[in-house]
Amino acid sequence: LGTAEMMSGTANEFDYSTRGFAFLE
Repeated sequence: LGTAEMMSGTANEFDYSTRGFAFLE
């Protein structure tokens, strides 16, 4: 999900992306 959010590029989506990456890592 984090990757998809990152693709959006929105501030809110970016926050989710960061959390997603942290989860993956």
